[in-house]
Amino acid sequence: MPAFVRTIKAKSVAPGELFEFNKSIEYKGEILGLLKFKEKTSQIYKVKVFQDLNNDQKMSKSDIIFKGEVVPGYYDAEAQEWTLDDLTNFVGTVKLTKQMHSCEWDMQKAEKKGDKDSVACTRDYIPTVYELMVKPDASGMKYDALPVGKFATEDCYMQVDADHFC
Repeated sequence: MPAFVRTIKAKSVAPGELFEFNKSIEYKGEILGLLKFKEKTSQIYKVKVFQDLNNDQKMSKSDIIFKGEVVPGYYDAEAQEWTLDDLTNFVGTVKLTKQMHSCEWDMQKAEKKGDKDSVACTRDYIPTVYELMVKPDASGMKYDALPVGKFATEDCYMQVDADHFC
């Protein structure tokens, strides 16, 4: 199958503060990142992940590598109640996975290397799929964000189960 999967991670991330991913989401790109949470309702947070793709040390709309929504919450058996504000004062781990057609990755490599030769591609349909997981250090719970806008997959509009969106 001609799919290429790229996963990037960062630890000790706090929203609104710059941090470094372990690698770039793009071929030989920059690693500087930024995470933003915005409370949409009492149970839903909007999330944006940025990566400095053009090496200008600034985060702009062109540097957004994921946009989505996350519902933080878990049942605390000890307190016998639901905790729905697990992302308040978030500090934790961020993991972003992007599945793309291997041709897209090969074209990025060719562009960075300055190759003028064309890249041979298959005609297989491989959707670009984004997955974001955030894990607060305080609770250790993993939360998957539902991608929205251009980061949502055409085939993936509803959550099938608690662990996967497609």
